[in-house]
Amino acid sequence: MQAPPIRILVVDDDPDALALVTRHLGSAGYDVLQATNGEEALHVLAEQGPPIVLADWMLPGMTGIELCYLIRSNEEFAFTYFIVLTANSDEDHLVEAFEAGVDDYIAKPYSARELLCRVRAGLRLFQLNHKLQGQNLGIHRHNAEMAISAYKLDEANSRLHYMATTDELTGLLNRREAMVRTKEAWSNAQRSGEPLACLMMDIDRFKKCNDTYGHAFGDLVLRETAAILKQAARKNEMVFRVGGEEFLILMPQTNEAQAAVGAERIRLAVQAHAIPWQEEPKFVTLSVGVAERGTNMSVADELLKAADTALYAAKEGGRNTVRLASALGEDAAILPKSTDSRLVDQTGTVSPTAKSQGLILIACHNREERHRYAEWLKQEGHRVVESTEASDLVHDTEQSKPDIIVLDDTFMTKDGMALIRQVNTRSCSHDPPIILLSDNRSDDDHATALEAGTDICLRRPLQERVFHLHVQAMLRFRRELRQSNAVRGEQTRALQLLQTLAQEIAAAQSLGDMLDTTCRTVAELTCSRRIAVLLPNAERTHLHMAKNFGFDEGSMSDFQVPIESSTTGRVFLGRQRVVRNSTRDALLCQNEPDYGLFPGTPNAIVALRSSDAVAGVLSIAGRQGAEPFSDLDLEYVDLIGNIAGAAIHDCLTRRALDQARDSIVVAMAKLAESRDNETGKHVERVTQYSLLLAKQLSTQERYRSHINSEFLANLERAVPLHDIGKVAIPDHILRKPAALTEQEQTAMQKHTEIGAETLHSVMAKGAAVGFLVMAEQIARFHHERFDGGGYPEKRSGEAIPLAARIVSVADVYDALTSKRAYKNALSHEKTIGHIVQGANSQFDPDVVTALQEYANEFAQMAKELADDADSPTGPITPQPSGIVAEGLKTPQFARAIRS
Repeated sequence: MQAPPIRILVVDDDPDALALVTRHLGSAGYDVLQATNGEEALHVLAEQGPPIVLADWMLPGMTGIELCYLIRSNEEFAFTYFIVLTANSDEDHLVEAFEAGVDDYIAKPYSARELLCRVRAGLRLFQLNHKLQGQNLGIHRHNAEMAISAYKLDEANSRLHYMATTDELTGLLNRREAMVRTKEAWSNAQRSGEPLACLMMDIDRFKKCNDTYGHAFGDLVLRETAAILKQAARKNEMVFRVGGEEFLILMPQTNEAQAAVGAERIRLAVQAHAIPWQEEPKFVTLSVGVAERGTNMSVADELLKAADTALYAAKEGGRNTVRLASALGEDAAILPKSTDSRLVDQTGTVSPTAKSQGLILIACHNREERHRYAEWLKQEGHRVVESTEASDLVHDTEQSKPDIIVLDDTFMTKDGMALIRQVNTRSCSHDPPIILLSDNRSDDDHATALEAGTDICLRRPLQERVFHLHVQAMLRFRRELRQSNAVRGEQTRALQLLQTLAQEIAAAQSLGDMLDTTCRTVAELTCSRRIAVLLPNAERTHLHMAKNFGFDEGSMSDFQVPIESSTTGRVFLGRQRVVRNSTRDALLCQNEPDYGLFPGTPNAIVALRSSDAVAGVLSIAGRQGAEPFSDLDLEYVDLIGNIAGAAIHDCLTRRALDQARDSIVVAMAKLAESRDNETGKHVERVTQYSLLLAKQLSTQERYRSHINSEFLANLERAVPLHDIGKVAIPDHILRKPAALTEQEQTAMQKHTEIGAETLHSVMAKGAAVGFLVMAEQIARFHHERFDGGGYPEKRSGEAIPLAARIVSVADVYDALTSKRAYKNALSHEKTIGHIVQGANSQFDPDVVTALQEYANEFAQMAKELADDADSPTGPITPQPSGIVAEGLKTPQFARAIRS
């Protein structure tokens, strides 16, 4: 197929010149387009898009140069090749032309050969530009494809990383990742001086679970346990599955006592968790080993080994318990004692004058001097490591992790300063202080050494006493620095816990959640095993156990103490805390009624305060290691008391307001019912019938997610309000013992809208509580029909709220089975038959099916809640024949269901 001829636009106002150029180009096979001025040329260019424009410089209206400038300013014509025809070819004119965007020029007069050559040159450049443009598009496309491939590769790598680091069954990090993260946490703890603890956990008798119930149940146990551990872990803690039924939790910035409290909380949570299995839930327990990084541990594996040893002791000791590595005895415990016994006086406190022993690394070439310094240090009880070569210094430092390095200047070669810097920058060296020993080095040399990282420069010959004083000063400085880091780490952790407490309390959905969060936070912050929150009863005569942690739930469920004659009561009334840190303090109150709540010492009782009241009392006991409460501990507890107290007070106040409002609303419902003195226990029966129907519907797949515990609770409170609008119906209509006229029936039907509007106005003045929202829907729509023939809005099918469809069936069942002055009661069987006839017309067929399924329960409920036979019901008015057989068709049926 032959390609179409290439188009060229020629612009010239001279007809002869235009014809001449057209003839030359046409004879060469080009398709020539013509224009006589700039505007016409722009139109042709826009419509035809020729690749080459050949224009005379002098044109009417706009010159050829101005035309070129306009073409270049439009991106659509960016690759158009522009040739200007000119009779003036001096340099200034040509510069002007090329600056405007002209690609080439032809000086007049010109030959046909020159014209065609310049056109062909322009065409080649145009085609080259076009080709490059296509290649650029291809490159862009290729880059896009590369970007997509790179994204897919990243995604694949992420999936591979996830698969390589994550346990498929539980979604926790796996053993391989546990080893990596443990080493990272270990290095961070070494560098910062902050504590690091871990929990090693094992599901008790897991093999028996697999053997008894199968591997499917075993997998479920692992998943459920993993979920509990993940939920229990704090933000900076990491949970791993490291074996079949073995788990690990890393706890940065946490000491052993704090970790033990968390371990006990996790153990109790696992023990109390019901694992759903077939017809009966199952329970499992957890054994836990706790360990903290010790100063004599050299690698992270020793921390894991310590926790594993403690776990083994927990399983050997009867399972379902928590054991600490530090409490396993000298042979089993890897953790050192927290304080050297040589430094403790008779009162149990650290002596301020006692010398602190440490591990000293001596780096010296001279054997005699090295031994002399070592003997001096050993006489003071220090441990000594000797290093003889500069090349070994970094390695020896990493291996021994000394408290101080004593460095002889014989190590100080030209690279000695770099060596000191290297020692100080290695993260695993604990950044030990360096004492430099020198002979005759100048002050400049000492300054250089100090800049490199040495801490003290001592000149030889040394005096033993001066040497000891400097070593002790360095050890004291290092000890104080570690203590400062520990305090700072503990304060950071406490602030994080307090911040988390405030956030979780703000997000709590119930008072129970709020109290549970408070107990858990207090337990972790104070390292205590027994926490209780006591709140006053309605009469404010006793304090009862509202929530506890670490107590036997059975023995404490009914626990209460009198406010007037107990320690907790005095705290509640006086707003001042009581702290018992000694046995003598505890003996003073052993005869008080609440002594059993916190026997022994230490314990603390703190008021939960809001700005204007005391909401309750917080009791804390069972501290890890029986450590007394410090001022800082009590400051944290007071902060918790203020945070939780204000939240509890607000919650109880809202609850009281909600209860008061609910009572008023229910009283309105009772008022409406009391106006119709023939309805007896109608409200109570309709409520119970509705709950039976809802529970049966909840067993069906389509309703299971909708009808939950919250729906049932709202339904129970909402149903009594279904006829609240009757309070506005005149007595002569409401109590009429005969069929209503059409006008009266219209007035009676208004009770649905009146009731709904009444409830809506209640909500408008307060929160849109769930049960009131449902009550409004029931009041408005419980007389709608499933086929759309009801009132007030003639809704049909599922456009009628589910709660209203349920109440509709319950209401009619009770109306038909109840005796009234204007009718006899229908039997249970006939009532069921009538309602079944109304399925798909008046009633939701699913609700009718639920009634049939629970027919026996309905009959039993009707007997239990029957109206008193001696209550006045008025004389029975004779009914027209056929009311029973044609119940659904008679006016009396409509009159019956008014109630």
